[in-house]
Amino acid sequence: MLATAAAYPLSGPSVATDHVKALLVSEVRSVAPGQSFWVALDFDIRDGWHTYWRNPGDSGKATTLSWTLPPGFSAGPIVWTTPQRFVLAPLVNYGYAKRAVHLVKITAPKNLPLRSPLTLRARANWLVCSNICIPESADLQLTLPPSAQRGAPDPTAAVLFAAARGELPQAAPAATTAQMQDGRLVISLGRDWGGTLAKITAMSFIPYVDGEIEYSAPQTLRRSGDALQLSMKPGYQAPTSGTIRGLLLITEQNGGGTDRVPLAIAARFTASYAGLGFLVMSAILGGLILNLMPCVFPVLSIKAIGIVEQAKMAPRGVRLKGLIFAAGVIGSMWALGGLLLVLRAGGAQIGWGFQLQSPLFVTMLTYLLLAVGLNLSGVFEIGGAFAGIGDGLTQGEGYRASFFTGLLTTLVATPCTAPFMAPAVGAALTQ
Repeated sequence: MLATAAAYPLSGPSVATDHVKALLVSEVRSVAPGQSFWVALDFDIRDGWHTYWRNPGDSGKATTLSWTLPPGFSAGPIVWTTPQRFVLAPLVNYGYAKRAVHLVKITAPKNLPLRSPLTLRARANWLVCSNICIPESADLQLTLPPSAQRGAPDPTAAVLFAAARGELPQAAPAATTAQMQDGRLVISLGRDWGGTLAKITAMSFIPYVDGEIEYSAPQTLRRSGDALQLSMKPGYQAPTSGTIRGLLLITEQNGGGTDRVPLAIAARFTASYAGLGFLVMSAILGGLILNLMPCVFPVLSIKAIGIVEQAKMAPRGVRLKGLIFAAGVIGSMWALGGLLLVLRAGGAQIGWGFQLQSPLFVTMLTYLLLAVGLNLSGVFEIGGAFAGIGDGLTQGEGYRASFFTGLLTTLVATPCTAPFMAPAVGAALTQ
């Protein structure tokens, strides 16, 4: 019996559902204090069915693991192997058929007691699909003995873990860049890739984040001088700045055959200088037209009267007040930009008109407009004092009045953003 047990990897009891048999497998036979080791969630999947990758594609749900570990232990995220592509027109999904091995790194505490066995428990949830999809789950566990010495690898588990690591994406040999060109997302491989570019015969991209590309749309590979460019249709939440991450699946010519090489890339967006120049000119033209809009033009006349009244003052004082007025305008823009950065850092998706995508905001806006209509209809009246909120800050001849006049000018001009200003502001919100 002992000889038979030694022929199998150190694993917990398997749990069989209708379509998947799942178990946890350890790469080591014991655990030492402070040791990091790998555990695999091993799926044996029924023929004709599949589970899902971290980004399932047009439909599906990624496999998840919720750990219950001994005190002081910690578990890392799932390390995903390269998925397969499943097409059920018009849907395209990414996942695993027949066998899936998900690697997780576990770290033991440095003060690990050596008295009793250690039991690692995990709740696995997955979606398994064929022509229909069924959610399944399993409560799994794995027991390992503690050891004063670093736990040695389990030779019976070596094949399983080696095969899984062979399906992990490699790091890209050189940088990749991304750009939006004519409404398409383009990922470029430059000349710094050396002789690799000449061997590439096919290429496709899968993002880590859902919605960044259209999965079913064809991807076009073309050579441009010393570079390769992969063009694809953007998805409903395609990024236009920052970095897009994912898998680049490359087919390379290798003698008389081909090799499939998965690469993990982080393509940083580069600015299109022609597009940037157009946006800058749009902003300038929009700013000029903005001065003629009904929200702004009266303010200009007020400022003109103010300039005439200030003609009796020293030129230096007039110039200083003008600079402070400009500081009020620019300061309000900085405050808005800072607020957007804070909201984005908190995980909010900030874009053009993002607040109108919030049901709560739209509901509050609806009731506000109803209240304004009732007020104008005479159903009730709000005191006139509210109409002058903030106006007192703009009164007087001091520098404070100049600053708040600039801030108020920006606020009043907001509803009349000119047509040419819209694309410039929209582009700025994506940077």
